[in-house]
Amino acid sequence: MFFTAFVCRSQVNESFLINWIDNTNYSSGELSFKIPTFQTENFSFNSDSRTIQLSIKLPTSAFAAENSIKITNTIFETVSSLQLGDLNLKNIPNQINAISKNIKARNNSYHFVLLSPIIKENNIYKRLKSFSYTINKTDITASNKGFNTLSNSVLKSGDWYRFYVEKSGVYKITKSFLQQLGMNLNNVNPQNIKIFGGGGRMLPLPNSVEYPSDLTENPIEFVGESDGKFDKQDYILLYAEGFDKWNEENETHLNLYATRSYYYVNADGSDLGKRIPVEPTISSTTTTLINTFDEYQFHEKDLINIGRLDRKYFGEQ
Repeated sequence: MFFTAFVCRSQVNESFLINWIDNTNYSSGELSFKIPTFQTENFSFNSDSRTIQLSIKLPTSAFAAENSIKITNTIFETVSSLQLGDLNLKNIPNQINAISKNIKARNNSYHFVLLSPIIKENNIYKRLKSFSYTINKTDITASNKGFNTLSNSVLKSGDWYRFYVEKSGVYKITKSFLQQLGMNLNNVNPQNIKIFGGGGRMLPLPNSVEYPSDLTENPIEFVGESDGKFDKQDYILLYAEGFDKWNEENETHLNLYATRSYYYVNADGSDLGKRIPVEPTISSTTTTLINTFDEYQFHEKDLINIGRLDRKYFGEQ
């Protein structure tokens, strides 16, 4: 099924004035701080990092292009460390770090502008007095949002053989392993062998995030394919993704809905398989010797969902 959308683009152009108030007593729970503040509807204070953020909420029925914001006409004033009060000076950034993002709450759409109104530049603290911002906006006047225009999967034809992994890493795939899957390799050109798969991660929560709609071909290293035969000593090296990678969105290493990450092998057709490109040889002299690195291991069992909602699971009670 195909869907069409009529799109017109426009911009939001606004100016903003910050009304600073020094030495304000600000309470957060049982804690009290003396910090500079400004208009309440735009002010945000993080008591953990002791930093200030400015936010502007723009109600809109349009979908703004996230992070298309441009800040111009900035006017700063110099402030002393005394005026910054209990703010953590180490956490003050060297630029305003402006971002913009879409949020939908209770069927209402908003676009938020977020930035750091206090910066440190050449060991001098400055705060914004006023600025202008521009955001690109996309108005969808008539649309039916579909998955995409994919008409056929790569699995539509040919002989396919499936295997699975549980942990991320490089796997050695031999001729005997593929034969155990049922693959007939007698008259197969090894250069035509292709491996498809998407890894073991969960789908992203927002359906607006781009995500492959079909199996993706993975580049492989095929040792011994150049003679046109899959010999007994030949093998394939594949980096496969399992369920042991940290997912920031879901705060878990695991996939809550599956325990196996499947990959699919095919050797049909005349198309050559995707291969890992050869990197150029490094001829320069070694200048840095690295003999230590950071590594971590984890123990995680997602057994208990306290609220029986969302994707937040915890381990043993």
